[in-house]
Parts: sequence; structure tokens; C-alpha cells
Amino acid sequence: MRREQKRNLLLASVTAILLLAVYLMIPSDTNIKTGKEEHLVVYSMDPQDVTGLAFNSGNGRISLVRREGGWAYTEDETFPLNQNFVDTMLDKTAQLTAGRFVAEGSAHYGEYGLDQPSNEILVTGTAGTRTIYLGSTNSATGDCYMAVDGLEKIYTVDATFANLFSSSLNTMATRETLPGISLDNMVVVTVKKEGSTFAFSRPSQGESQGEGGWSVSENDGPARAADSGLVSECLGKLVKLRYEEMTVYHPTQAQKKEYGLAGNEGESGSLIRVVYRDDAGQDGSGDSGQDISGQGGSGQDGSGDTMGEFVLHMGRDSKDGLYTYVYPEGGQGIYAVKKDGLEPFLHLSSENFLSLSVAPVKAETLAGLILTWENGRAEFRISPAGDEGREEQPEEQNGGQENGQKKVYTLNGHEITEAEFNKFYYPLYGFAAEKRVSDMASQLTSQPILTMEYQCVPGTAQDMTVDLIPYDQNYYGARVNGQAFLLVNRQRVNSLMNEVNKLPLE
Repeated sequence: MRREQKRNLLLASVTAILLLAVYLMIPSDTNIKTGKEEHLVVYSMDPQDVTGLAFNSGNGRISLVRREGGWAYTEDETFPLNQNFVDTMLDKTAQLTAGRFVAEGSAHYGEYGLDQPSNEILVTGTAGTRTIYLGSTNSATGDCYMAVDGLEKIYTVDATFANLFSSSLNTMATRETLPGISLDNMVVVTVKKEGSTFAFSRPSQGESQGEGGWSVSENDGPARAADSGLVSECLGKLVKLRYEEMTVYHPTQAQKKEYGLAGNEGESGSLIRVVYRDDAGQDGSGDSGQDISGQGGSGQDGSGDTMGEFVLHMGRDSKDGLYTYVYPEGGQGIYAVKKDGLEPFLHLSSENFLSLSVAPVKAETLAGLILTWENGRAEFRISPAGDEGREEQPEEQNGGQENGQKKVYTLNGHEITEAEFNKFYYPLYGFAAEKRVSDMASQLTSQPILTMEYQCVPGTAQDMTVDLIPYDQNYYGARVNGQAFLLVNRQRVNSLMNEVNKLPLE
């Protein structure tokens, strides 16, 4: 046991001696950081003492200066310079670190491309200036060779440093953001492209139309009830749209045309126009929204809401096909956005968004319903009761009528109960098509087997006329206000006609 203890003690002593030898071999001027890489501090200064930065970009030399309000571009101090971007540059240059030491002496500059530097970075401080020279790139590591004036030592610096100081001015710009639009505050979204117009719209607050209130129209044609889920999916792309790098700052008309953009809404070109309720304009906080006429300032719709307007011009795609160039009207520049964010707006067609509900008219908006078919006519009327029928009682006790106002229901002039009306109407309200198709109005040449005329309370929803017309052996076409985009299964129509024929017409 003693022999083994002595052997372990000897091994420990040898290990300690070897570690000491390794320690003594490490150069004393090497800055060691924990981790896999070692970094050399070339020089250090207080970042707050730095007053200027200058470097060569791909589009010429860029000079930045520190002002009381932050960093500014010297040639145009109104330029929207991204302060965080400059802070990153400052962090890299105030304390300059290198990857490794390569050689010493200006005689070696030519070997590493430093006799004709690829970039000269000037760091101006209160105590003096430093000039950083970047040379050629190591093809194996991707690192760039670097020297600093007055030191005559050659180092390597990682490629991110070199790329950072080759940034264009537009790369350093603060990107604009879309105004405060959301699925909840959009009122009208109009898309103009290649001479055609497509629009999503919904009525003012308090009105009701379609599922979720949305309707669709094309080329100023009649509005049709839309599927709220499909509309939300499409408009959600617009809400999530983000500008990438600014391509042109304060573009001229010629530059707009170069990128396939129209300069003003009245000119030919593709655009998205959003009218929205501007909550910031209502409470006096933030910027006022533009008038819906596009003249600027605050505007209001009939409900008293402050309305804002946002117009986004769409241009050509980038060469790689991944981005589309856009210009926000009144904005600071042309941007690239991911093409897939705009894709839904480039191929819009109303039938793709139509609600499958044939006539989604809510009962509370209905003033009358007239059904006409080969064997009869049924006329429902819904009207407020007289003064004698008004009772101030809780809503749950008066059949759900607002403000205690009861309603009178009649069928062909004979009074019926609310329950009798609802028994027929609510299945009709849920009457849905099976397919969306292209406009087939010209194909529906037969006489309707059933015509339904919906008459709505003024200010609540639009009147609607629905014709059910034979299409083929499997479907009936639903013609709604003259437009025909929906196919209804024959069995559903037959079931509906059975209920219609059961109505007590006398």
C-alpha cells in the first residue's frame, strides 16, 4: 500500500511540473479569453470619447458624426440612421480585437494586401484618431488581414468585421414600419393591379354583413358576402409584412419607374390601399391618421371614427425572385419585402373568398322576406309592435328584442309567432353552397325554381335577391343579386323546397 501511495504522489508531482512548464511557455502579452478562441486587444478607448467614424462602402465613403441627439450622416443629417447599427460599429472599433498576430513590420504589408488596403476605417476620438487598414482575405479561414496606423503589426480579424464596415448607407437606415393596422381595425382594403380592382370591405361598426362582416367585390361590381376565415388568412399576410433593407432613399420618379413603381395613386401601377380606424388619432396620442381621401390629416367616417389611410405601391420582383420592391406612399424610400407576403394579393379572384352561405342575412336585420316559386308565394313581414306592445323588461324576458321592443311577425298578412318564424328561418339562414366557381350567370338559362327576396332594416345590411336555378343533374346555381358563383347540392335544394311547400300560405 505504501508503494502505491508513493507512486501516486510521484505522478502528481510530475503532472504539476509539466503544467508549470506549459504556463511558463505562454507569451505574456497574449490576452486569453475563456472559450475556444483567443483574442488580442490591439487598442482600447472609451466609446463615449469617439466622435466620428468613416469608412469605405461599396457606394463610396461614408462619414458619421456624433451629435447631441445621436449619430448622424455628415452629408445629410436628416437621413434616418439606425443608431443601434452605429453602436455595433462603435463596439467593434472602440476596443479593437484581433484573431491572431501574423507578422510585424510594414515591409510585410504587400504580402497581406495592406499596401493597397481594401478599406480604411477612421475612428476619431477626443484624444486623437486611429486608422484601421483592411487588406486581403485568407481564402482558407475567411479572415481578413488588418493593421493599425503607428503599430506596424499585422493581425487577422473575422469576416463579420470586414462585412460590417462595407455596409451601404441604405443598410444602415432605420426601416419604416407599417402603420397600426390590424385585422380588427381594417375597414376597406383595395388592390389595384393590371387595370383591375379588387376590394375587401366591411360596414361601419354597428352594421352587419356576411360572416365576420367582410364582403368582396371586383372591378366596382356588387359586393358579395365573404368567408371571414379566408379573408383573415389573406389580410394577415399584410399585417405581418415587414420591410427588408431599404433599396433607395428618397427615390426620384425615374427611380420609382426603374423598380416598376408608380409614384402616385392616380398613376398606373399596382398598389394596396388600406383604410382603417386610427385608434391613435382618436385619443390624441400618436400621429393623426390620414383622411380617407388621401389628402392627409384626420378624417372621420359616418360613425365618428378617426380614419387612417395607408397606400403601398408594388413594383417588380428582385432578380432572385425572392423579394418584391415596394414604396409606401409618402415614405422615405423603396424597400424589398418577401414576395410570399404579397403573393395572395397578386392573384385575387372574388370566387376564392366568397362565403358558402347563400344568403347570410341575420334575423335581427330582416324587415321582410318574400319567397316565390311555381306553386306559390310566401311573404314574411317583421315589424316593431305598437306602443301597446312595448314593455320595459329584461332582454331574456322579451324574446331577445333590444330595448324591450317586441316585434310582430306575419305570413301573407296573417300574424304568426316568433317561434314559428324562427323554425323556418334559421335553417334557411344556414343554407350553404357546396362549391365556389367562376361566374356562371350566362349558363343559368332556366327559370328559377325558387326566388328569395331579403328586405333589410335600413342601415343594417344590404337587400338581397337569391335565385336557385337548375345547373346540372347534381347542382343548382345560386344567383345572388345578379351574380352566380355558388353551386348548391340538389338534395339540399329539394329539402328546402319540401319546407317551403309546408308553409301555411292561407
